[in-house]
Amino acid sequence: MNVLVNDESLKNIADAIRAKKNSTEKYMPGQMGQAIEAINVGKKSFTVIQVENEEINITATSSLSQNGNDYTLALPKIIVNVQGNSNYTPGSITVNGVDQGSDKVILDVTDGMVISATAATEQTETTLTFNSLDTRLSPIGSTGNYTFESQIIRDTTNTYDLSSLMLVYSANSLALQTVAFASVFSVQTSTKVTISQGANTYSGAVQYHATGYSQVESNPCLTEANSNFDPTQPFNLVVELTGTLR
Repeated sequence: MNVLVNDESLKNIADAIRAKKNSTEKYMPGQMGQAIEAINVGKKSFTVIQVENEEINITATSSLSQNGNDYTLALPKIIVNVQGNSNYTPGSITVNGVDQGSDKVILDVTDGMVISATAATEQTETTLTFNSLDTRLSPIGSTGNYTFESQIIRDTTNTYDLSSLMLVYSANSLALQTVAFASVFSVQTSTKVTISQGANTYSGAVQYHATGYSQVESNPCLTEANSNFDPTQPFNLVVELTGTLR
């Protein structure tokens, strides 16, 4: 029995096959049945191309949903994220060569999809310098102790602000009590404080562990006991913060 099928119907069938297979392949009418049989609706394959100095990781979202007694099982979306190796900032996820503009995306899987990432960039350390001229300590009651707690101090490029610095003068010596931080750093590796008063210069530094702000040395003394430092007189303050900018 012969059945006439118009060109538009054949084109619609071919378009449906191509959509399911994510391809641009052309089909003769006699090839369409075999092409339909080859479609695996329960499995889709994709390729991940790793990039040097970073790692792409993939997890799947939940694919089972419930509405009362009715359940639906669907092909899950995937969560793709890229993480940089030590001292590297990750690039962005790419799908079929198209930059997704983020290091983490949620995607519908299409058969034959290629996932990769743009290049990671190496992190380099920068030192920011903050100056405070004519700095003065404030007496703590009548204890003979003095303190300085920083307000906003701009760096020498007039771009960044310093926060969280406290100096405490006690037992005839000046110590760095609270360490300085600048929020512009993703990782801060060290703080160096230098003060000068007349012909005398004193300094102290704190180094940090690579995993965070945990100090290697706590409250380093800037001046030794019985030094020539006079807590009642002004001094010049220089703070140098070193780390990786965000």
